[in-house]
Amino acid sequence: MLSGAPDARAADVPSSPVEWKLTYTHHVAQQERDGMDLNLRGTHDRTVFWLGQYKRASEFEQTRGGLEQTLSFGWGKLLLSGQAASHGFLGYATQAEFGSGSVRPLVGFGRTNLRPYYNLNFDPNDMVTAGVAVDLPRSMRASFYAIHDDRLGTGQTVLHAVLRTSESIERRWTFDVAQRRGPLGDGGERVVRTGLGVTYDQAPYFGRIVYDPNANFSGHDMVRASFGVRF
Repeated sequence: MLSGAPDARAADVPSSPVEWKLTYTHHVAQQERDGMDLNLRGTHDRTVFWLGQYKRASEFEQTRGGLEQTLSFGWGKLLLSGQAASHGFLGYATQAEFGSGSVRPLVGFGRTNLRPYYNLNFDPNDMVTAGVAVDLPRSMRASFYAIHDDRLGTGQTVLHAVLRTSESIERRWTFDVAQRRGPLGDGGERVVRTGLGVTYDQAPYFGRIVYDPNANFSGHDMVRASFGVRF
């Protein structure tokens, strides 16, 4: 059993509405046509679900959907997620965060069926994750973690250092410094490249700009610009 018995009072508590988030992202890369992605994400209590569509000219197109659930335990939190996409892709991931103090270790694990998939999180999907989350003064939060391919033998790792200036979406900045370490493609040149993502929220709107060198461990750099609205 993953959770305890339901609260008998739950039927008397009105259900919270679904919070929606619509995001458009434009991908500009060297030696590749521009890509466009539209994503609709819904959050209801501790459940998140999404539907997205990616298209790069006439070269590649993929529809995807997913579900994410957060469970709380005495030892911490567990996040479970699964995703399916056209071209027969299936994948799942889990991440655990331990403790309730201001410094909390985290670990994660992910697997796919290795079917064709355009990786929109730009980190290895067949991976292990290890890191730490830190609560800072003035509702700020930092996290430091490494995502490492432990299945395909590529030796590829992405390091992240993320700072979020507030819990509130009314007005906040998020900075994500990401470093890629490992060979390009399948055994190509080894690189150590550092990128930066900056997100600004001012509810209900938000915008993001990301510079991603050797995106997806490819031979080209990428800039991604996103904007969206919560409703």
